Amino acid sequence: MSKKLLNNPLILFDKNYFKISKYTVPSEQYIVAVDVGSSSVKLAIASKILDEKNRVQIFALLERPSFGIKKGVITDMSQVSSAVYDVVAEAEAVIGINIKEVLIGISASGVEFVHSEGYIPLSGNEVEEPDVDRVVHDSLKKAFNLRDKEILQFFPLSFILDDQGGIKNPLGMVGEKLSCRTVVITAEPGSIRNFARIFNQAELDIIDKLYMPFVASEQILTQRQKSVGSVLVDIGYSTTTFVVWSNEEILGSGVINLGSEKITSDLSYGLQTSIDIGEEIKQNHLDLMGDQSSLPEDFEIFDPETRTNYSLNLKEINGFATQRVEEMFLMLLKKLYENFGSVKFPGGLILTGGGSNLKGIHEIARQITNMPVYKNVYNDRDVKFILDFNDDPVYANVISMVAYALRHPDEMGTDRNIFDNDYRNQRDERINNRGNNGGKYSNSKSSNKSIWNSITGIFGR
Repeated sequence: MSKKLLNNPLILFDKNYFKISKYTVPSEQYIVAVDVGSSSVKLAIASKILDEKNRVQIFALLERPSFGIKKGVITDMSQVSSAVYDVVAEAEAVIGINIKEVLIGISASGVEFVHSEGYIPLSGNEVEEPDVDRVVHDSLKKAFNLRDKEILQFFPLSFILDDQGGIKNPLGMVGEKLSCRTVVITAEPGSIRNFARIFNQAELDIIDKLYMPFVASEQILTQRQKSVGSVLVDIGYSTTTFVVWSNEEILGSGVINLGSEKITSDLSYGLQTSIDIGEEIKQNHLDLMGDQSSLPEDFEIFDPETRTNYSLNLKEINGFATQRVEEMFLMLLKKLYENFGSVKFPGGLILTGGGSNLKGIHEIARQITNMPVYKNVYNDRDVKFILDFNDDPVYANVISMVAYALRHPDEMGTDRNIFDNDYRNQRDERINNRGNNGGKYSNSKSSNKSIWNSITGIFGR
């Protein structure tokens, strides 16, 4: 999306509504998520209270142009902080509340998945929550090179009780040995610290840092799609990220250094127009699979900055863009084959992100990948939009972040530094509570909550 075209923020919901709602929704009952991208900053505001149908209630979605970040790498911190400050200030004006803390999304750049296994003896005892804590922690201790990484999220993929594998919930079972397979999502500490400083400079506290590709896939994909094998593809402005699921487990993610920005550049270069006109053509005239005979072959577009009329041909436009889109999905296939060669994806590709708005992109994806391809549409059984929403996929990450936080409240703000003394002391306190209460688990007041409570609900638990 052109930064010039975003000079005015996109406010999807009527300001007049919030003249009423700011009195009915106190400031302490909302949650805010921010996604900082190469083209724009997106923000979502939701109620902390689920509605009577257990749905997440989205109040507002806003977007402002961003500068100073490219492909997930900060190039000018003051520019990015100003963009975050602007979108938060606009949100405060719309809602009429003071935003002090936010969820922030981490992109796929520099992120790694680390898999490990651990086990503990049970000696014939029943599996309880502290046992899950201990076995997960044992697997984390055995994971390679975690001390030098920032741990974004971790959770068990499955458990093994004696010789029985594939267990999702071992609580209440009896056995001699409990094992688990764990995945840890890590990032480079330096990049995460600098990213956090963006929000510190914008005078915001951070509730938690969430890995957006995982959170989006957890929210968007159905249990069946996660089970049979599917790929969530987020087509952003400068990069395309993807997340792979199979057998109800997240297998990994990846990044392609190609996004919708390249299509804009191709159109601008090939048609000899400005970047802004190239973006306007992409958004308003491009149809990758359009029936050329039903469209006017030639048309004109006026550039107010250069006061130039451009005479354009639709076949030529589609030709420039189609080559780049085909390249994008060929690169995706190559990445999937290199990293997940034996995995099949009968669940197909689910496209999201601003680039998935391009007309005809789903048909091109089907032709290149020979897979079923779907557009993300929000399920009204899970998410409620207070006023009309057109399912614009550009907001998928911020909507997913607030939904994930509300569905997994025990996970938010927890200490994930497993090598920190406070973490170990709090874990030992939880485990000792079992022995001090006749072998029964006691819900400690410790600030570090039970690992099982944190991950309950993930992977269909």
